[in-house]
Amino acid sequence: MDILSQENIYSFDITPNPAVDFVTIEISSNLLNSQLVLYNTVGAAMRIIELNNTKTILINLINLPKGIYFAQLNAENIIINKPFVLN
Repeated sequence: MDILSQENIYSFDITPNPAVDFVTIEISSNLLNSQLVLYNTVGAAMRIIELNNTKTILINLINLPKGIYFAQLNAENIIINKPFVLN
């Protein structure tokens, strides 16, 4: 599989960005046995979400401090990171 095909299969969007209390993660395809991890800027995992045939995830951010975070999708030996801001 070429890189462009992998990006299409494993792509995801984060909305809204910047976020206030919640973010919605929209994944381009249903993934089995995958994981979405939210990291802060020092690399601490703040949320770990197991994905099993899920395309849309609503994540509660109310108890997290304001700042920059990274959503990391781990699927079938592919890792994709996207930043978002929590205001």
